[in-house]
Amino acid sequence: MSKRHDKIKELLNKAKDEGLSNAFIARRLGMTPQNFNYHLNESPELDLDLYNSIIREVQKYITVDDNTSTSSLPKVEEDKSVYPEFDDAIPINKYPVLGTVYAGEPKLLYHQSYEESSFFAYNRLQHRCFALKVNGNSMETTLKDGDEVLVDMDAALENGCLAAVKLKNGHQYIKRYYDVNFAFIKLTSDNEEYGVRLIDKNDINAIYRVVRINLKI
Repeated sequence: MSKRHDKIKELLNKAKDEGLSNAFIARRLGMTPQNFNYHLNESPELDLDLYNSIIREVQKYITVDDNTSTSSLPKVEEDKSVYPEFDDAIPINKYPVLGTVYAGEPKLLYHQSYEESSFFAYNRLQHRCFALKVNGNSMETTLKDGDEVLVDMDAALENGCLAAVKLKNGHQYIKRYYDVNFAFIKLTSDNEEYGVRLIDKNDINAIYRVVRINLKI
């Protein structure tokens, strides 16, 4: 485990003292508790974006008193090779909405450019990113019908991450991704009413990682 893991676990222990569970923090970040725990306990390195997001979310609720000084809390880390300088502001960028991704049973949808854009707190200047609208309820409670997701075509896929998948037959999904072996991937739903799908890698036209979520209010 990395130093980031240690810092975040210490912070989450402080959060528990304030009555905040890991499941609560996970849902505030748009993640399932299972995926959140995977990143905390099984991934070899805690992703920088996730590390910073946890700190920002937890520190909204942490009570700073004589026993908990701000210097004892983890600090947000900056990757200056990727992020430009901001005056204490979260970088907000505009991305094109390119189509619809289906969260449910296989379905052929008409893909179009919506001639609109969506804003996400995500800044990877050298990455190719676009937004998609979610249709269906197989990913509840993480995603609901009408939410928007940001897809990063250059972000690495990890087991348990959200991914937008388009097959050569035209079917497309947004699911949790797992690499099974050299021949197959597994796609799972957060809604228990939907089953597990094994997909032949030769049948995949494109698969990209979902890196941000805009919830429909």
